[in-house]
Amino acid sequence: MKTSERTLVTAGVLLFGLGVATPAFAINGCTNQNIMGTYNAQITSAAFTSVLSTVSASAGATGSTALPGGFGSNAASLAGSTPALSRFYFDGNGSILGVSSASSGVLTPAGAYSVAGNCTAAITLNTGQHYNAVVVSGGNQVLVLQSDAGSNGVTGMLQRSNNSCVAPQYPTSFGFSFYGAAVATGATGSTGTTGSTGSTGSTGSTGVTGSTGSTGSTGITGSTGTTGSTGTTGSTGSTGMTGSTGTTGSSGTTGTTATATPSFSASSGIGTLSLDGAGNFMIVEYSVNGSVGSQAFSGSGTYSVNNNCSLSLTFATPVPGSSGALTPPAAFATLLGIGSNNSSYSGLITVQPTSGVILPGVMIGQ
Repeated sequence: MKTSERTLVTAGVLLFGLGVATPAFAINGCTNQNIMGTYNAQITSAAFTSVLSTVSASAGATGSTALPGGFGSNAASLAGSTPALSRFYFDGNGSILGVSSASSGVLTPAGAYSVAGNCTAAITLNTGQHYNAVVVSGGNQVLVLQSDAGSNGVTGMLQRSNNSCVAPQYPTSFGFSFYGAAVATGATGSTGTTGSTGSTGSTGSTGVTGSTGSTGSTGITGSTGTTGSTGTTGSTGSTGMTGSTGTTGSSGTTGTTATATPSFSASSGIGTLSLDGAGNFMIVEYSVNGSVGSQAFSGSGTYSVNNNCSLSLTFATPVPGSSGALTPPAAFATLLGIGSNNSSYSGLITVQPTSGVILPGVMIGQ
């Protein structure tokens, strides 16, 4: 074989070798220590499960049998005051502790967990919920699915965070997104028809008056001498019986009441949140509500970063009549965590445009 031919064959073998896919192997060797430290938790399916519960209730069916607590609104974490968000400490040995208020460092027993060698896990919370879990991103995140019957398939995420936070640790700008559905006011059902009035019973007939007895005939005048006897008076006729009272008419039936069918509209958005480092923020949001196209809004206010890594936002009231002003939401809750690459910061959020509507989302440092 010539040198040029050998070169071509060798090159072909190298190219072929580079084109072969490298075998992939499942991760293994995980232990409880792969989930260790402080984690923020979010119910990512909160909006969906809320829709299911509303539809079931309107249809007269029994709603979700899910217990209160879990990884959203758990009394052992943040006093249960943050819908769909919570914060826990995993000790690396199978115990879970709830992180309480913003200023307190108190940890409350909240449950237990166990990580298998293939990096799946089982989690049980003291409020009664059970979860299947999968460890991802080297333990920086954990995906969870509630396994209890009647839970409507609640899904969620745990995101690693610092044990405590102060404002200077975080970038000045974040991008965020959220999505879900809000209950729209359904059409009012028509008023049921009024039942017909029952007919009045007929009046009973008056009894017949008895006939008057006949007058006795006058006696014959006798010859002068004895006077004839007076005739006897006829007996008085009997009084007729009173007629029977007519029966009462039947009551009309009650009209049926029409039921209202609930309807839902999409509610989602993306935007930026900029912190100036001095306690003030600016927010720009592009949102879609219902079938209306995306609209741009902006707002501002003040912020603080709490010891438990929650970011508190206080929105300023917009000037009446100002164009494009963001209507302050009922709540914009944020828990700051560590990014997937360990070098940036991110967060889990829930936005409540109005009370009772929960829209989960994420926030990522820019």
